Amino acid sequence: MASKRAEYIFDELLCFLGTPFFQIPVYSFIENYCLVFDGSIQDSEEYRAIHKEYKCLIDSLLQAFQEDSGLSHDQIIQALHNMNAKTDIREIFQVTILIYVN
Repeated sequence: MASKRAEYIFDELLCFLGTPFFQIPVYSFIENYCLVFDGSIQDSEEYRAIHKEYKCLIDSLLQAFQEDSGLSHDQIIQALHNMNAKTDIREIFQVTILIYVN
């Protein structure tokens, strides 16, 4: 039963990540900052500040998901750990990300 619950939570999170509520702010952020990065510069104070801002954005979006779904932080983390332990799901997710990025 716990496995089904973890699968449900994982599915809800994946659905959320595909919604405009999540994607529009993330894409807007990326568009706003993509020109700042220079491939020849490995690290800078500006990069760290942008990364910190990005983390805050993602944290706020995930917090909204948590509140809307009624799930606890621990339930979400446990579901992700359970799903990550399943090799087939991990491989599908990694391939999906690679296709999406390229």
